[in-house]
Amino acid sequence: MLTSWKTTIAGLGMFMCAVVLLVGVAFSGRADALIWSIIGPIAAALVSGGAGLLCARDNGVNSEEAGADKKSKDQAARDAAWKATAGK
Repeated sequence: MLTSWKTTIAGLGMFMCAVVLLVGVAFSGRADALIWSIIGPIAAALVSGGAGLLCARDNGVNSEEAGADKKSKDQAARDAAWKATAGK
């Protein structure tokens, strides 16, 4: 998260937009069902987009810098078994 600062800032910005949108509608005095039926999906899209950006990494950050784990021992064993049987 710290190495992908651009996507982290974009994700936090989307969360803040959702909060400002929801608070603004809630305190506007016009919060009827029609307004919420329009604003609700927009806020949900902002929140899900923000969550996706918080989990993403920048294009300039490689897997090692992002802290991606190497293959597990089980995955390495499956790969070795696959290579051994693929030639037969």
